[in-house]
Amino acid sequence: MPRNQLKGNRSACEWIAAALCGIAGFGLAGCSQGPAPAALASSTASGATAERVAAATSPIVGASAYLTGPNAPPRPTTPASGEARDFTTVGPLVVEQQADVVAERDGRVTSVRVEIGDHVRRGAVLALLDDRALQAARAEKAARIDSLHAQVQTWEAEQRSNEADLRRADAMRAEKILDDEDWEHVQYKLTETKSQVARFKAEEAAAEAELRAADVELTQSRITAPFDGVVGRRSVHDAQAVKKGDALFWITAQAPLRVLFTVPESAIRRAAVSRSLAIWKNPHRC
Repeated sequence: MPRNQLKGNRSACEWIAAALCGIAGFGLAGCSQGPAPAALASSTASGATAERVAAATSPIVGASAYLTGPNAPPRPTTPASGEARDFTTVGPLVVEQQADVVAERDGRVTSVRVEIGDHVRRGAVLALLDDRALQAARAEKAARIDSLHAQVQTWEAEQRSNEADLRRADAMRAEKILDDEDWEHVQYKLTETKSQVARFKAEEAAAEAELRAADVELTQSRITAPFDGVVGRRSVHDAQAVKKGDALFWITAQAPLRVLFTVPESAIRRAAVSRSLAIWKNPHRC
């Protein structure tokens, strides 16, 4: 055959093969983030040097598109009946942990510490809310606790004194030195003192509970990362007023990852137990 005609036939064959591979690759990957695997093979034509070329696997089970031409690899033989065949599919890569970080109380943002794409650790501060009023309220509750604690100590000292008075009154009553009326008066003073101790202890406990609630509100003024990850979205800025439940950030973890894909029943029947899976990242993005 003349050299020019042979060269023209080769160009036509290579152009048709390239078109088939482009169609197969597009049907496999599309705009997804799925794999675009390739197999490598080599062959020699008469009087030509061996050349390695790529073949894109079709999403149809058992079908592949291969380049043709003078240096094209040989097409793989059809597997015999009962032989395992490769199956290619696509699917998204997802993370197990991803969450919206919301405001836990009403307030005004005083500082935003992160931007989109920042890597954060669990507990890292993402933003701060104005907490000046809460700090003042907490200081007031702490002062009240100190006052109540002093009241409890005073009444406990009075209770110990009255208990000693009652012991002496009991001895004097037994010796007929103290009449019943005076003894009852001493006993009444002790009972009243005990009730005051119980009252101030209860008030102190309530004040401590209020202080713990104030501490929780102060903690809610610090918007923190719930786990290690990356800031995927920021919906807040400085001086913005937010309400409880407003989504301020979106955090996504980087691991662990899961691949979600579907496999037809015909391919499942051919799958062998403990057979390895190969995963590719699609280099082409739309």
